[in-house]
Amino acid sequence: MSSDSPLGFISLRCFLVVPTIVLASLCVASANGQTILEVNFDNRTGAYSEDQIEADFGELRFSNGVDEGRTRMVSGNQAFGGRGSSLRVEYPSGSFGPRLGGAQWIAEFDGVEEAFLTYRVKFGPGFDFVRGGKLPGLAGGSAPSGSAPADGVRGWSGRFMWRTRFQGQSGRPQQRVSQAISYAKHLHSGFAQDGRQEDEVFWEEANGSESRLESDVWYTLRQRVRMNTPGVRDGILQIWLDGRLVLDQNNIQFRNTANLKIDRLFFSTFFGGGSSWQNSKDEVIFFDDFKVYVPSQRLVPEQYPSPNAAVAAANAGDTILLGSADWYANLVIDKPLTIRGRSNSRLMAAIGNRPVIRVNGDNVRIINLEIARGITGVEALSRTSRLRIYNCEFRDNFGDAIRMLDAQDISIVNTNIINNEGRGVFLNRVDQFYIFNCRSQNNGGAGFEIFSDNGFVGNSEATNNRAGAGLFFIGSNSGFENNRSANNNGKGYILVNSQGCGFSNNTADGNSSFGLLAYGVDDSFFSRNLIERNGDVGVVFNNSDDNFLADNTVSFNSGIGAYFSPSTDGNYLRRNEYQGNAYSVGLVDQGNNSSD
Repeated sequence: MSSDSPLGFISLRCFLVVPTIVLASLCVASANGQTILEVNFDNRTGAYSEDQIEADFGELRFSNGVDEGRTRMVSGNQAFGGRGSSLRVEYPSGSFGPRLGGAQWIAEFDGVEEAFLTYRVKFGPGFDFVRGGKLPGLAGGSAPSGSAPADGVRGWSGRFMWRTRFQGQSGRPQQRVSQAISYAKHLHSGFAQDGRQEDEVFWEEANGSESRLESDVWYTLRQRVRMNTPGVRDGILQIWLDGRLVLDQNNIQFRNTANLKIDRLFFSTFFGGGSSWQNSKDEVIFFDDFKVYVPSQRLVPEQYPSPNAAVAAANAGDTILLGSADWYANLVIDKPLTIRGRSNSRLMAAIGNRPVIRVNGDNVRIINLEIARGITGVEALSRTSRLRIYNCEFRDNFGDAIRMLDAQDISIVNTNIINNEGRGVFLNRVDQFYIFNCRSQNNGGAGFEIFSDNGFVGNSEATNNRAGAGLFFIGSNSGFENNRSANNNGKGYILVNSQGCGFSNNTADGNSSFGLLAYGVDDSFFSRNLIERNGDVGVVFNNSDDNFLADNTVSFNSGIGAYFSPSTDGNYLRRNEYQGNAYSVGLVDQGNNSSD
């Protein structure tokens, strides 16, 4: 039984494969999600035969490398974690392609619309990565490879590759580290975007650097595929390396027909490419802990007694639904999850000097919850990206309600932040933030304190906060629109050391000090803002250059309307209105600015 490419179809109904010792369970996924396939090899020894593969992965229609003796089990310190068994795949010197080295087969299951694949992989000691080679991934239908096109009807594939930048001859010099790519075939893959060639998209870390693979290190790989609406480019393909999101595509067109789904695990590993990709010495790669599953809902308390138990049991992509009750927990979330409250769900810290929720991963969503009585409500750390907080309320936390450091791509929407001892929202070195339709009220610090770049705050309100400002911003390339900062015990808005920002249709009303203070703000645009009834000067610009201010209204402030210090230069003021300010002084300009 041998071939270069997969042939045929098989539908696996729900059954339990039981050889002498139970090794794997394969089932049709229900609408509520479940494990489709799970193989850990722990009770296997010796050569890994086709019979054993069929017991673990399901019926084979083809295989490469198995009858040739290139697949066998290892144990002891060669196995993952030094326990049980792991699969070793061999690549004889001078091999390329699945006939000469590595191994290949397909596990088939009933089709689903969304699935996750996880497995572990380790390149053997002293591994020479040469130019690259294949690694397993999810697929569907005919799982096209080589010259077979992905036409949207017959099949698609989503394998991985280790892939170096090396273009020289095998073994000269040895490639001790490698990058990695998504090697997917879909309707618009390849250089010609015609589905005939595979994509070669390099994995990328949050800081923009390419991901690195080294020899003799166990890595955990995770892949998520969500099929597109037939004919629409809205499919999702994501890859994680040791829990870090390294590929995120949401515009994939896998199919033109609803009949094409995710129904294959394509176990595929070999050097190549062609002969110039061959290895110059014998190599091995180790694999373990394969799992394919569909995201599921995990109900608290119906299925799990506590939020902690549900988070511990959840797979990446699952949704945890909290019942209508008061829950006490300090959650740490380091995998893609949604935690959602039903009506009147309140999550409070079991230990008050810890965050209620600490996020240290990506693609976490927190929805419809009241979050209270932690040192922080939600804390997000440096590995956090794509965190979404929707329709929540934060109150009575002992420090900041929301605190995020060195995170990326954060959204806070339709959320109330009330009566917390610290700041309402604190973002520090967060790249890409979006805050919309939020209210930060009666907090001990600033309503919104943001030291970050590339974001937007809109339709939000900061009122009656006891220290600092309604909104305090240091950063660049950000927009602020339709916000209100009122009755704060400090300044309405503070903008410091900021460039390239837009500030429009905002209101500063009744704050104890300035309405708007801009210090070190350059090349920004201020329009149609209302600054009124503040306890000191309405608007102050200091050490700020080349800004444009148009159609703003500055009225009824306790000091002068607007003051531009001697250190301001190149600002242009047009059609601004000053009325009812103290001393009957609208504008004092001591800098080198222009006004009509």
